[in-house]
Amino acid sequence: MKISLLFFSYILSFFYGTFLAGLYFSKTRLDNIENKIYKKLLITNFFGILIQLACEIVSIFDIKYVTVIFTKVLLIYFIIWIGLFFHYVLEISNLKNKMLKNVNIIIIALASFLILFLQYNSNFNP
Repeated sequence: MKISLLFFSYILSFFYGTFLAGLYFSKTRLDNIENKIYKKLLITNFFGILIQLACEIVSIFDIKYVTVIFTKVLLIYFIIWIGLFFHYVLEISNLKNKMLKNVNIIIIALASFLILFLQYNSNFNP
């Protein structure tokens, strides 16, 4: 059984993210759209670290179909997180362009659909 060094960085990231979320949620803050999006970013980051840990554990045992499922879920997570971050940047920069937000949603949906239904071929041979 071979564990990569990234596995330990995921564990440290989990603790750091938990600490950061604990600090954020323990304070009172304004109820505006920027804080709502940031809250979603923190929560999705927590789930993303768990998905990455699961991906790492599954890849250790080399179960092909389960690895493909977890890899696709991880890719969809990355697309969703990038979309949320883009939405956050739009909000904090005060761009009120509705078309950009709609294009962002369409790109996220299209990319997630393609990731789900296209075949995944792993070229990794340890």
